[in-house]
Amino acid sequence: MHLNTQPLVRHASIPLPQAFLICPKSKLCCFFSGDRTSPDKLSPRRSANCSSDKAQPSSSSLSPPPSPSHNNNNNNNKKPTLNNALIIVEGMSDKHAVLRAVNADIFVLNSATKSTNTHVITQLQDLLASRLSNTTIVILTDPDVAGRQARNALNNTLDGSCWHAFIPTITATAQLAIGQKQAGDIGVEHASVEAIRWALERARKSSLGRLEFTREFIQSLGLVSSHDASSPAGDAAKRRFLVCSYMGLGECNGKQLLRQLNDYGFTKDDLAEALKWAEDRIATDQGG
Repeated sequence: MHLNTQPLVRHASIPLPQAFLICPKSKLCCFFSGDRTSPDKLSPRRSANCSSDKAQPSSSSLSPPPSPSHNNNNNNNKKPTLNNALIIVEGMSDKHAVLRAVNADIFVLNSATKSTNTHVITQLQDLLASRLSNTTIVILTDPDVAGRQARNALNNTLDGSCWHAFIPTITATAQLAIGQKQAGDIGVEHASVEAIRWALERARKSSLGRLEFTREFIQSLGLVSSHDASSPAGDAAKRRFLVCSYMGLGECNGKQLLRQLNDYGFTKDDLAEALKWAEDRIATDQGG
């Protein structure tokens, strides 16, 4: 999948609070065309329990990228175009939000619950049959439980051939009550242009059947309850909730988290970043 924009730097501006920094390593290097400037290099924040056996990069970018107003290249403000891509969202408001961020073809489910509706699935399959064979399907559902369930259902229906974009919950949460929407509502429609571009650029390929993560591993990190004295102390449910919010997965139990990590190509470094943020947040809440 390529974007007709020249140039577009790798890391789009995203209004993340300083304490909420997603590891910005792209999982789809060819997703955006144009200039791919290297991210700033900072010492990586890692969890000792979550290191990968593979050789790790010497550093990773942990700072939010500069806003377009601070970038000398005015072309960065041009709306990118996704070629041969079909983005699947839950509702019309989500579609409008995505179209503010990129030019793309979009399929609307009309509800997360419609992800298993026979009529909707038939419409989607008919649409895909009428498109080029190299169409890339990108699922961008809300970062909540319903969105997670819809993503899983669609991914299974489409035989794991999809790419997946995740928006951190904090960047897709309504700050104010407007119309029928309440403050605190979660959805793609509440995300900024920059946040949506940020998520799309970092879309990752489905990897059904992958076994990178095990229950024992996430248990050792304190993400599921354990009686092992060597596991981190504290509330596993709270730690897991924060990790899922950071990664845009929607609230998960231990089994569900394990599935998301394996099925959607997350790495141990990705989890380490999320866990670091969660631990910092817990320490702050406890006055540590």
